[in-house]
Amino acid sequence: MKYMSIVRELLSRSGNWRFYDESFRKLREVDPLPWGRTHSEIWLRAHKVPKPGAQANFRPKQDVSSTPRG
Repeated sequence: MKYMSIVRELLSRSGNWRFYDESFRKLREVDPLPWGRTHSEIWLRAHKVPKPGAQANFRPKQDVSSTPRG
């Protein structure tokens, strides 16, 4: 029950709930983590959602036609 509330909270806050779910389950395959405890590192990474319109390493194109001649 607690695990589903964590995933639903991520969904309601526009977090990457799928990333959290898949990452948590992969960790559980190696280490039997309790379902009711939030994995803080994955939870924080799941909340880092890029803002709309933001692009990583965005550089505006240089307009060659605006370069003065002569």
